[in-house]
Order: sequence, then structure tokens, then C-alpha cells
Amino acid sequence: MNTLHSEWIKLRSTKSFWWTSALIILIPLILHVMTMQLDGETFNSPSMILAILVPIILVIVPIQAAMVFTTEYRYKLQEFTYLATPNRTQVALAKLLLYGVISVILVTASFCISLVGINLAVPSEAYRIPYDNPDNLEFIGTSALGTFFLVTFVQGVAMMLRHTAGVVALMLSWALALEDLLRFIPRIGEYISDWLPFGHLKSYLGHNTFISLDREWSETDNILYFMVFACVFFVLGIILLEKRDA
Repeated sequence: MNTLHSEWIKLRSTKSFWWTSALIILIPLILHVMTMQLDGETFNSPSMILAILVPIILVIVPIQAAMVFTTEYRYKLQEFTYLATPNRTQVALAKLLLYGVISVILVTASFCISLVGINLAVPSEAYRIPYDNPDNLEFIGTSALGTFFLVTFVQGVAMMLRHTAGVVALMLSWALALEDLLRFIPRIGEYISDWLPFGHLKSYLGHNTFISLDREWSETDNILYFMVFACVFFVLGIILLEKRDA
């Protein structure tokens, strides 16, 4: 508990944490309200809330998840952290638990605030999304689970690279472009890209069936496949964290 408390003190004292958290909530809300004003009939469903929220998750959450680790290395504070808590694995798990829970809260709050904002902004009551729509709870659950393991993945990479810009550049390019670009490699590109992790995460978050060259993946298959990658990267990160000098 002391490790969690100390990590929370460090995180809440970082200004970038607060404004990036605000972006997770405000950007989807603003975009949803604008789209509802333009076309309330098309965008009045929980799936449309998720469609706008998912890109925000893939862009901002990795930035925050990386900063939980890399900011200490930027300001040379990691030595004090490991002096206070010599068990580095405990520190890594505390950071994962802390920001993993925070990211889930932020994404859930963003979905709920967007839902309320849409219902307040729509020009007609007929376009409102029912609060008791069963899809609401399902989409909140999938976005929360996907977000937590995205944090696990990114923090594993952060422990390996220790540099904010490097981690953020790698994660954003990987999640948003790299896997799609690999499809253009002759003969093997499509096969390789079908077995990389972020396509499956995006398919899970977007509630789409992932079709590979060999099989059709269900939503459960998609998230389990990504979870394996996330856990492997996190374990590798802890191994390097324990082996290398602070």
C-alpha cells in the first residue's frame, strides 16, 4: 500500500497527467455533441460513442501509461524510488495497478459523460440513447478491459526503452499505422499483419470480428490474443528492470 500511495503522489503531481486525463473525457464529448447536432439520427447509438472513444484510447492512454515509468528516468528520480522500494517488481506492479485502474476509470467516465452530453444536446427526444440500453454496460466493460491490457503492454515497453518519446512514437506508430503498412509487403505482408496484436485489440474494442487468413476470431479470441502479448511484454520489461542498473 505504501508503494501505491507513493506512486499516486508522484503521478498526481505531474501536470501532464491532469491535462491528458481531461483530453480523454473532453475530446469524445465535444465530438459526440457536434456529430449529434449535425446528424442525430445516425449517431444515436452506444456503438457510435465507442467508435469515437476507441481512437482516443489508442492515442492518449499509451502516452499516459508510458509517462508513469519514463518521467522518473527523465528527471533522474528512479534511484530514489528503488532506494525506497528495493523490490523493483513490486514497483512495476504498483505502477500497473495504479494507472491501470485510473485509465479504466477515465475511459468509463468518458463513455458515461459522452452519453449524458449526447442526450442533453440532441434536438429531439427521439434521438436520445436510453440509459438502460444493455449495450452501454457491454461497451463499458470491453473498453475497460481492453484499456487495462493496453496499459500493461505499453508499460512493458516503457520498462525496456525508458524514454518517453521513444515509447510514445513506437506505440502510436505500431497501433495506428505499422500493422496496416506491413500488409503491403509482397507475399508475406498480409499473413504477418494478421498475427500482430493491435489489429486484434482494435477489433475487440470496436466489436468487430477479426478475419485472418486462417480463421475467424471472436471477440474473446481477440482480447485473449492481445492479453498474451501484453503479459509477455510486461514480463520482459520486469526482467530488464531487474537486470539493468537504475
